[in-house]
Amino acid sequence: MEDRLRYILGLCVEWVKYAEKKNAALLVASSGLILSLLGRFPDKTSSNIRVCFWIGCASLALSAIICLVSFIPQIKFPWIGSQEKTGPEDNLFFFGHIANYSALEFLDALYKAEGAQPSITKLHLDLAGQIIVNAGISLKKFRLFTVATWLAALGVAFLICAAVWILAQ
Repeated sequence: MEDRLRYILGLCVEWVKYAEKKNAALLVASSGLILSLLGRFPDKTSSNIRVCFWIGCASLALSAIICLVSFIPQIKFPWIGSQEKTGPEDNLFFFGHIANYSALEFLDALYKAEGAQPSITKLHLDLAGQIIVNAGISLKKFRLFTVATWLAALGVAFLICAAVWILAQ
């Protein structure tokens, strides 16, 4: 069981790393786009175009801020966490399902999935607890990334509208 727990912990750590890389890439893209546009926007444009431009930049800025928030070591936003119930159909290797368990519930589910008699030690509980923590961190980071991605897409859409409006004049 210890080897299995260490393997699952490794998976969860890799998911955290992957989530952080995605957030970093979106942060760089959003920030870079804002910085590249701010100095190049034409002065003589209609107010509608300016509104599109500023909404686009504001959306990108919010996206970048959310990406920055995802790097805070202890993210304690209750609306970002997982409140789903656990069940027999859960994938015990997927962080999105693992985050719903307590350490003891997770160990019980693993033993049940293997059809083995539970023999839970303190080491098993500690490893399971760390797995749950890392799964929760991954889940929160991916949820923040999803929100940031939608904001970035909205920002780009408004910037495209502004550009099309300028070209149509």
